[in-house]
Amino acid sequence: MQEGRTEQDLRAWLRDQKIEATLHDHLPSVHTVAEAAEVMGVPEAAVAKSVIFVNDGEPVVVLAPGDAKVRDRYVIDHVGGARNRFRLARPAEVLEWTGYPVGGVPPFGHTRTMRTLMDERLFALDKALFGGGSDAALLEVAPAVVRETTRAELGRFAD
Repeated sequence: MQEGRTEQDLRAWLRDQKIEATLHDHLPSVHTVAEAAEVMGVPEAAVAKSVIFVNDGEPVVVLAPGDAKVRDRYVIDHVGGARNRFRLARPAEVLEWTGYPVGGVPPFGHTRTMRTLMDERLFALDKALFGGGSDAALLEVAPAVVRETTRAELGRFAD
């Protein structure tokens, strides 16, 4: 089994890249957006999810508000491609491409550079919480910083 990165690896990456963010670690294990929002005392819309898709064999990261559902058709319309060549990434692929397990994937600092899409509603927030490298860590960062760092494409990708 492939060994993944941890929140300590993310902290080091943030420091090396000089990215202004707060890594909240040593949290109780959270497995849902609702749990993360409750632990941090924020609305679910302020907890972002990183969903990894495969489009024609290439990974695509979609960053969306936690209270919304990412819609395949919106993503396909934006990136192009055929529905039968588009799917959700498997957990092993997520770990391979990002270095982090499903549920802890941060918006950047991945093992591989990937095309990134950001739902425009996230970009409207001053700060959002993203995966922090494990199920016991959350990364608080301005979506504008995430967009600049990842070169994320803005659009509507979720309802």
